[in-house]
Amino acid sequence: MKKITLLLFALFTFIFSNQISAQCTVDSAAGPYTDFNGTFGGAPCDDGTGSPFNELTFSAWADEAYLMDNIISGYTYTFSLCNGDGAGTWVPSYTIIAPSGATDAVGLDAGSTCAITWTATEAGTYTIVISEEGVACGTSTNSAVNNGFPAITGTDGENCPVCNETTIPSSTATAPYPADGETAVAISSPDGGLSFEWTAPAIDGETYNLNIGGTNPPTQTLEGINSGDLITGLAVSTTYYWSIDVVNCFGATTTTTVWSFTTDDTLLSIDENALTTFSVYPNPTANILNIKSSQEIDNVTVFNLLGQNVASFSKNEITNSSIDMSELSNGLYLVKITSGDKTQTLRVTKE
Repeated sequence: MKKITLLLFALFTFIFSNQISAQCTVDSAAGPYTDFNGTFGGAPCDDGTGSPFNELTFSAWADEAYLMDNIISGYTYTFSLCNGDGAGTWVPSYTIIAPSGATDAVGLDAGSTCAITWTATEAGTYTIVISEEGVACGTSTNSAVNNGFPAITGTDGENCPVCNETTIPSSTATAPYPADGETAVAISSPDGGLSFEWTAPAIDGETYNLNIGGTNPPTQTLEGINSGDLITGLAVSTTYYWSIDVVNCFGATTTTTVWSFTTDDTLLSIDENALTTFSVYPNPTANILNIKSSQEIDNVTVFNLLGQNVASFSKNEITNSSIDMSELSNGLYLVKITSGDKTQTLRVTKE
């Protein structure tokens, strides 16, 4: 399970030290610029004739950032400012930032004054920040001084992926958690965290993007998310809209269902997190579903995948922290458990 930070309407928050010879963030640089993506389609790979040397035709300055699409996890790349107008005027330092915000590499290759080589730990869009070696991030006096053409190359033999798909995915995500329209959704302290879940067919080559925001349709996209991943940085008493795009090498689904939920008005403390965590067993179940909780359960509501209420159990109908699902048809259900003013929705299979 990944943990991904969402802060207000920023996609990610990267926290790095802003010190001399330290890794720098995109916030300390102009851009990020998309010239590599527009000119070359992002990162290079070996098309059978060797990996190309993709070089822009203008000079870079200190304290700039560039986006690089289509980086392949496990492939090795070299970014440089070794050629072109002004190359060598000042010594750069690079920060290579992965899609998740992790830093893959910082500085320069040993013995080099213009290049850095790294092996990607993730796939997707990287950010490359150019700063000046030995100068605090964002404070270089060479922020308008030419220092060579930005360039990137890959490694021969690291072949371009071949897409055998001819259409975008036809599968869709269902059974969301938080459930559509759910209110008082608890988010954890101290970072406003919530795990997002959904069900989708397990098809090789398909991945998921999570779209989220305070408006419909949501405007922020988190790429490469899996069901169960933790998103942090959510705010209390806020309505969020979210959806899941199913993605293959040909493209992404163009029509997706947008769900919504509203967060509770307080963050859960550590003690509250412990008290409001429920678990159920057996799952799958043929009839009786047992609920494990350290608190008394007030009510349980069962929804089908269409969001319809198919069964409700009041406190008096919950026997020994168990409910009877024997009259329900076989399939997947969302079981919403309420204790006091807190709720949790779990996915349960009836067989």
